Amino acid sequence: MATWARGLGFLVAAASFIVTEARADDPIMPLSMFTNPVFINATAIGLTLGIGMFAAIGFVPTFLQMSSGTSAAASGLLMLPMMVGLIGTSIASGILITKTGRYKIFPIVGTILTGVAMAAMTTLAASIPIWLICVYLFVRLRRGSRSHHGSGGAGAAPCAADLVVLACQIGLGDGAGAGGGQHARPYASRQESSSRCS
Repeated sequence: MATWARGLGFLVAAASFIVTEARADDPIMPLSMFTNPVFINATAIGLTLGIGMFAAIGFVPTFLQMSSGTSAAASGLLMLPMMVGLIGTSIASGILITKTGRYKIFPIVGTILTGVAMAAMTTLAASIPIWLICVYLFVRLRRGSRSHHGSGGAGAAPCAADLVVLACQIGLGDGAGAGGGQHARPYASRQESSSRCS
C-alpha cells in the first residue's frame, strides 16, 4: 500500500509541477529544459549514479558486519576507499578539465567504470577478502564532482555532466539546467532510502 501511495504522490507532484511551471512568467525550471537531450542525459547520469552510491553507502557496511564479522566502527572505516576515490578523481578530473578544456570523456569513462565495479560487487560473498571489497568501493563510486557525490568511476561523471549542461545552456536559462540536474541526486538518495525502509 505504501508503495502505491508513494507512486500516486509522485504523479500528483509531477502534474502540479508541470501546471505550475507552465503558468509561471519566470519559471524556476523552464519546461523547455526537458526537451534538451544534454540536460536529460546529464540528469539521468546523476540520478543513476546517485541511486548506486546511496545504495552502497546504505548496504555495504551492513554486509561487512554480517559477512566478515567487522564491528560497526570498522565497517564504517572500510568505506574510506570510496571517499579516497571520490576526492582523488574529483581533484584529478577538475585539473584535467581545466588544463585540457575537454570534459565530455569524463561522464562516459566514469559511468563505464562505475558499471564495471557494480557488476563486480554483485559477486560479493563472505569468502571475498575485505581488501578486494575496498578495491570495488574505490572504483565503484568515483564519479568526480563534489564531495557529497561518490568515488572512483562515479567521481568523474557528475562534475563533467554539470559542465556539459552549463556549456550547452541553449534555452535552459541561467543555471536552471545545472540546478535541475543537481536536484536529481538528492532525489536518488530519498528513493533508495525509502525503498530500503519499505
